[in-house]
Amino acid sequence: MKKILIVFGLITCLFIIYTLSRLENKTYLNMTDDLLTKQAKISADIKKYQQANYTIDDPKIILNPYLISPLSALIIFNTPNKTRVEVLVNDYLIGSIEDSKFTIPIIYLKEDYENKITIKNSTNKYNYIIKTDKISDVATKVKGDNISNILISSPDLKHSIIDPEGSLIWYLNLDTQGFIEPTNNNTFLIGTEEHIIENNIQTFSGIYELDYLGRIIKRIDSKLKYHHAISMYQDNLAFVLGSKGDVPLNVLYILDLDTGSILDSIDFYEYLTNYNPLISEYLQSLPHGLGINSFSYLNDRIIISMRDIDTILSLNYQTKELEFIISSDKQIQKNFSKYIIKTSEEILGAHDVKFLSDTTISLYNNAYSHNTKKHKTASGLVLELKDNRAKVIKKYQNAKKYSYAYGSIDEKTQTLVNYSYMYANESDIKNNEVYTDLIIYKNQKKMATINIASPIYKAAFYSLLSVANYQVSDYIYLNNYDNLESFSLNQTKPLNNIFRITNNSLETTISNDHFDSLTITFKSKKHTYTFPYLNTKTYFSIEAGIYDLYIKMDDKTYKIDGKVHIS
Repeated sequence: MKKILIVFGLITCLFIIYTLSRLENKTYLNMTDDLLTKQAKISADIKKYQQANYTIDDPKIILNPYLISPLSALIIFNTPNKTRVEVLVNDYLIGSIEDSKFTIPIIYLKEDYENKITIKNSTNKYNYIIKTDKISDVATKVKGDNISNILISSPDLKHSIIDPEGSLIWYLNLDTQGFIEPTNNNTFLIGTEEHIIENNIQTFSGIYELDYLGRIIKRIDSKLKYHHAISMYQDNLAFVLGSKGDVPLNVLYILDLDTGSILDSIDFYEYLTNYNPLISEYLQSLPHGLGINSFSYLNDRIIISMRDIDTILSLNYQTKELEFIISSDKQIQKNFSKYIIKTSEEILGAHDVKFLSDTTISLYNNAYSHNTKKHKTASGLVLELKDNRAKVIKKYQNAKKYSYAYGSIDEKTQTLVNYSYMYANESDIKNNEVYTDLIIYKNQKKMATINIASPIYKAAFYSLLSVANYQVSDYIYLNNYDNLESFSLNQTKPLNNIFRITNNSLETTISNDHFDSLTITFKSKKHTYTFPYLNTKTYFSIEAGIYDLYIKMDDKTYKIDGKVHIS
């Protein structure tokens, strides 16, 4: 019996040694921390700081807490009893908070500046200095009386807020798409930084929800191929411009922000073709599609600008009934003559169309047709819709040039016109220095000029946000792709040298230009997840575990050497 136990023990030891050696020799793909993983660790640290003994005399101050908003900070401290404090940034009151545990978000810090933060309670005033770095070398010059903060979107300045002196006071260091769309929660929606190039059109694979400290709260990936614009529709729904099919830049989606599902869509190629099938061939021939670049929603009505057919179109969203068209395109005028309303201005390549009321609209008229190459002088316009005409009631012009691209108008008690990508003639496009003039008008009189040595996609007046105690929540990933439970393996091929794996994304240099379809599969003993490959960086959210990784290119599936450990 004793011999049997010894033999059994030796066999057990050998089995354990063999198993350990197998585990030690198992090859794992190198994991690196991506931004989302880093932000998750930062949130965990912030929760620890909140439980520590920081006081109002000696608080924990974190500059650029989430790594991509360098003109923001957090101030963390506790007080013995519930206390009301006022918070000032550079002597400007941004709000008050009443609590005994404080995690105070600080935004609107000036770049390259010793910012003074003041926190006042009923008996004392506490001052802290937060020194910020230089963010941008883009020259900005202000002339005249500007009294407003301005939010801008630009390839060089990315997403920024500038103060009345032209200084950066907020900056988002992400190469995202479109313009910020504020929500009701002191957060905003914006396109993701990973883009897809199809038919010479740049579209983006998803949408982020972020706060002004740069924390990514949610990522929504979908098949909508987002571009240009998002607008809140209801509390959890948003209108989103996207692309599908053979005609790009052609669709308006309704996206459920809670689930990531697409609830409804209007394909404007199909919409126009259904009204008049004779227009189909013409629309199909456009090299960049319809070029829908802006829209506005008011009282069940949607108005859109279609840059590449020099057209503005309005419809009833509930009934989908076409209301009117303003167009300088001869084919549109011919095929939709009963819906055309006339205006004294020739609309060419317009941007930023908005309903101001049921009977007035504003738009930035680039005065350059990407279809016919015709050009005039760019202008900001306000039109009154009356008696089957669009009467010009306000017209803003700054220089006898046209805008090759971009441009916007924000018509409130004052008017902000963004004259961007300005050129005098076609030959100047490659030679001119790119610049933007942001002009502020009051009663159509020029009050201030902000010259920026960069093209500005869009600009708008922006009110300062009120401060509230900061809440840390977990990151959410949503997509509307179906997970596949089975697949067949055709081939095995070592492709490890062209992959970078993180807990949230797979990055590769594979080009999908020569493939009709390309998918990524993570497979473990319990789970199989399959995702479409959209671009060089594909995001995912799967259960923690050890996975085999497969890449499917058309009808061939390749297994990647080694294991992927997702934590």
